[in-house]
Amino acid sequence: MKMRVLSIAVTASLLVALAVITANAGIFAKTVATIPFDFATAKHTASAGTYTISETEFPGVLLLTDAQGDHGVFLFVQRHADSKDVAKRELVFHRYGKQYFLAQIMFGEQRGYQLLMSPAELEIVKSNSLAKNEQKPELVYVAAH
Repeated sequence: MKMRVLSIAVTASLLVALAVITANAGIFAKTVATIPFDFATAKHTASAGTYTISETEFPGVLLLTDAQGDHGVFLFVQRHADSKDVAKRELVFHRYGKQYFLAQIMFGEQRGYQLLMSPAELEIVKSNSLAKNEQKPELVYVAAH
């Protein structure tokens, strides 16, 4: 009798754990975009191509992977994007001349993130300020799905 109760308790615990894992698997947003130019993130440069960006279980951390899923890079979120367009699925890049920097990711459904600037972009911003040019980056939008 004790073994049967123990067996039922263990089975019930495993089913509850499986239900929690399955339920949590669907709460992370994911989007796919084909980016037609090379670009930089805070700590990585990437070639033109198709990429998947996913939320992770860690607050403030997203995952960027290439189309084959071979190479993954963590993206660190500065804050939630305060754009009126967070309902759209798109990536927003800052463009300075021929250099592109991933700046925002909009997952739709009111979920959007502002990314940390890369050291290279910070240097461009700093040099523009020093030159009193105060040039703002051109915003480039890439649709995602």
